[in-house]
Amino acid sequence: MGYAAVISLEDLREAKSRAELRQKLHERFDQWLDKMEEAMKEPQPTLVQLTEVVFNLRQELTRSVAEGLVESRYAAERDGR
Repeated sequence: MGYAAVISLEDLREAKSRAELRQKLHERFDQWLDKMEEAMKEPQPTLVQLTEVVFNLRQELTRSVAEGLVESRYAAERDGR
């Protein structure tokens, strides 16, 4: 007979929190990809055009990811707990 693994409630909460954060970050990345597609004027852009769009929108992606991480990791401090 095998042994059942013991999982703490804290471990379960942390795993759920990580999964939720990853989902939110994926959603932000999808939104950024949508903006990138909108910015493409050509259906088959050149490498230069593609690079320009990524370069112009890169800060928006970095900001969005950083905000998501801060919101997740520092929610308790923000809420005054």
